[in-house]
Parts: sequence; C-alpha cells; structure tokens
Amino acid sequence: MARILIVYESKYGQTEKISRFIADKMKARGHSVDLLEAHAKSTDLSHYRTIVVGGPVYANGYPRALSKWVRNHSGDLNIKPTAFFSVCLGVMQKDQTVQRSEARIVQGFFRKTNWLPKKWAIFAGALNYSRYGWFTKKNHAHHRETIWR
Repeated sequence: MARILIVYESKYGQTEKISRFIADKMKARGHSVDLLEAHAKSTDLSHYRTIVVGGPVYANGYPRALSKWVRNHSGDLNIKPTAFFSVCLGVMQKDQTVQRSEARIVQGFFRKTNWLPKKWAIFAGALNYSRYGWFTKKNHAHHRETIWR
C-alpha cells in the first residue's frame, strides 16, 4: 500500500479533525499515513507517494503557514498525486454567488502557490461559537459548506 502525507493548518481545530478523519479512512484501507502541521518543520516528501493538503478559509484566504509550505513544496506537489481540501462554511449556502466566491478563493490559492492538485474539495467546518471571539462570531454568522471537484 501507499505511504501518504496529510499536511494541514488548523485555526480552531476543524481542519485538524478532518485531516485525522481522512487519515483514519486511509489507514483502514491499509495505507501508511503521516500527519504534518504546515507550520511545523518540513519533511522529505520523496518518501510519500501521495500528498493531501488542507486548510481553513479565513478572511478570504488561507493561513500564511499553509500558503508558504505549499509554495515551498510546489515542485514536488506538482509531480505527485495530490489533493487539496478547503474548510469553509460558505459552501453550505445555496446561493450560487457564494459558491463561486468560495471556488475563486481556492483557485486563487492554487495560482499564488504555483500548485494544481489532481483533486480538490470544499468541506464544511463547524461553528463552535463558544471558542470564537466576538469579531469571528460576527464575520461567520452567515457562512456554511461541502463539495469535491
């Protein structure tokens, strides 16, 4: 079976939960899976057959550490089977304008990082209001999400 790396950055824990869920599913299929936080020390990607990257959308973008990690490894990412998942609540809205906006954020991330994964998806996170400050609560009051491309 394949050796797989899942790289993620998580602000409130939802992206980490999704990363662990994906890792558990892959392990159940017999794959060897390692998890790496994007802000952690880099690793040698040559040992991995497949790489999955995930991150949350905040303020119409992804965490700086995730963007930097992807940019720094885009050469390796572009020659291996890769996938990307975005965690963003806006995808739950049925409004096509919001859906297109979420897709544009993902596409912008790919352009800025010089990476084009083989597959990508947008997943809904969770609104854990008790863990958020006032500003975050106010800005997320109208968002939700879910999609594979």
